[in-house]
Amino acid sequence: MSQILKHALFGLLIFSTSSCATEVGIKQSFNSSFEALVDKKRKESELIGLSAFVVTDGIIIESAASGEREKGSGVAVSTQDEWHIGSISKSFTATLIARLIDRDVLSWDTKISDVFQDLHNIDKSWLNVTLKHLLSHTSGAEPNFSLYTSLFGKPDRKESIVEFRKSEVLDILEDPTENEPGKVFNYSNLGYIIAASMVEEITGTSWSDLVSEEVLKPLKLQSAGFGPPKDIEGELEQPRGHRTLFGFVSAVDTEPYLSPILAPAGGLHMTLADLAAYATDHLRGELGKGQLLPADSYKLLHTPVMNEYGYGWATKPGETWSNGPVIWHNGSNTTWYALVAILPGLNSVIVVASNDGNVAVAEKAAWEIVRNAADIMQKNTAN
Repeated sequence: MSQILKHALFGLLIFSTSSCATEVGIKQSFNSSFEALVDKKRKESELIGLSAFVVTDGIIIESAASGEREKGSGVAVSTQDEWHIGSISKSFTATLIARLIDRDVLSWDTKISDVFQDLHNIDKSWLNVTLKHLLSHTSGAEPNFSLYTSLFGKPDRKESIVEFRKSEVLDILEDPTENEPGKVFNYSNLGYIIAASMVEEITGTSWSDLVSEEVLKPLKLQSAGFGPPKDIEGELEQPRGHRTLFGFVSAVDTEPYLSPILAPAGGLHMTLADLAAYATDHLRGELGKGQLLPADSYKLLHTPVMNEYGYGWATKPGETWSNGPVIWHNGSNTTWYALVAILPGLNSVIVVASNDGNVAVAEKAAWEIVRNAADIMQKNTAN
């Protein structure tokens, strides 16, 4: 697995008769076993809640949910629930930046020194760091802000989140990079925060507004929001994240667990149907027919630079079960876990999420679901 593991309904679509026949065949091949699989993996792993979707050619083939929204509540999770997706948010940030680049608002080679020109305290090691470096985790940046800033950092009453993010970034830029830019892969939330601050500086628009306008709205991802899922009526309408302290598992409330300045690296939530719709656009882009970007831009995002990581996406070589390469990302804010896997060789997307902060266990269960579902689709294709 890549180092990223260590840190961390659709609109009406019209398909041909042959395409629909294939989807019906795949759906029949699951033979109602998917719900049982998700339930089994959750129980075996002792996760609080677990949900998964399988989407082929933009059509939901299977979906299932098992467990509780909050431990001990008796309120079941559902396939309509919203889930925090953690670092999968990085792919959204990279995608919105790619859209701005396609409009010549900036370029992949835009340097930190091109953006923050009027400041004289930037250490010289940062001067030639580009957006490419930052989005591929090769900028030399450390993984994170200080623990205090990551947990408690927030703007005061007089400054905006944009101003606060910039001030924290500029403080970081006063110190040398941890590694020489372009030479070492070092998974970095901080790199994505710097990139977001650069884009905010150039456009005069907040990251949250940019990602909404450039990605969420065009794809009609209406469930998407910032921070953990929130209740409207306060009646446990959405899952809660969970963490374990001193052997005790407890639910985390709907307020952000981490500082809001970290959002470009890991701050989004949404339903798995919407996450799958977003991933399906990247699948179609990989196949030359995406909505958000030209085909070559999708290819650039998905093509590894170092350590199987491109720009907001990891791509590992094809395995037997996947019928080709797997374009993927996962994420956790330590109280949730989510995984998205794009399988171009099967024209499919599989997304999995848990409201349990036991990341290693949730990760294992998620990949087992992905492989099992892919194996079923492979057998259908062979037949």
